[in-house]
Amino acid sequence: MPYPGSNELTHQAKHDPKLSRRGFLCVAAGALAAPSIARAELAGRKISFLIGNEGSGGYEAYARLFAKHLALALPGASVVVEVVPEADGRLAAKRIAEAGPDELTVGLFETAMLYAEIESEAAVPVSLAAFNWIGKMAVDERILIASRQSGIETIKQLKERSEPAIFPASTIVSRSAAESFMLNAMLGLPIKPVPGYDGGQRALAMLSGEAQVILGSFPSQKKMLERGEAVVLLRLNDVPNPSVPADAPLLRDIAPEGSATLVELIDLSNTLGRWIAAPPAIGEDDLAALRRAFDIVVASPDFLAEAKAQDLAIDPLGGAEVQRRVKSLLARKDELRAALAAALSCGRNRAAGETSC
Repeated sequence: MPYPGSNELTHQAKHDPKLSRRGFLCVAAGALAAPSIARAELAGRKISFLIGNEGSGGYEAYARLFAKHLALALPGASVVVEVVPEADGRLAAKRIAEAGPDELTVGLFETAMLYAEIESEAAVPVSLAAFNWIGKMAVDERILIASRQSGIETIKQLKERSEPAIFPASTIVSRSAAESFMLNAMLGLPIKPVPGYDGGQRALAMLSGEAQVILGSFPSQKKMLERGEAVVLLRLNDVPNPSVPADAPLLRDIAPEGSATLVELIDLSNTLGRWIAAPPAIGEDDLAALRRAFDIVVASPDFLAEAKAQDLAIDPLGGAEVQRRVKSLLARKDELRAALAAALSCGRNRAAGETSC
């Protein structure tokens, strides 16, 4: 069943092939401004929806899909999407954190900031515990893949490699880079993140032989896997209804004794994948309205059908529970910091070619 008041918008989208994703959101704001039986919460308000990522892959797909349906669930509100790729999500997080109580600036950014804050509070613009959370859309299915051209087909073969395996990363402070270093430390791997690659450049680097491995989300690597250009070496976390075959090893099953804290940290970070943050200063009524809209969107048959058509798994969690989990994790920062710092230091050394830590 479509959202109340959405018929005009749906009709225009189906019959105008030139309507862009950004244009669709603008149409949503205008078409749904008419009287509707839906609750007119946040009517007349602008919602700035920031995507704190490089602007390709899973983050953008989830964000744009949600923003589109958020506009449908909030008749009269204007939803504007903006990609803010700088600093791997830190700039987007900073803008959300600094928004005033009347500014509806929300969005997604990398959960790498969990690792960064635990390692050093100076590395993040504001504590993640200070944000108000609207909800999270999915568990992020994270995998490590190797190009067929590299000849690497198993974790054992990667571990035995005599030189670093190049990972074409977006930045050296990305979640994927941090997880690469943690895997290096736990499993004795030689993954070397090299920054400066966006989604398209990353695939080309693998195909050309310039790079050998990628650590990232399944949706972003799906095409290479389907074309047989890469093989899955490792699943970082277990997910409901996984897309990756279960015969690929799972990190928690092969991690050595003493790695439980790091495995738990990786798992929780990925469980909160595709989270949506609101400013610390947001008004209680506005936060409540956005959380209600989130619950409506993620339960909508239209949203779920479109997510399925795009191969985007949905496993939602409400804002209050996301808030509880983030605060609970960060309350353990002191306990987690030593283990994470040691792993990252060791992992960076291995990336540089050292064989022991």
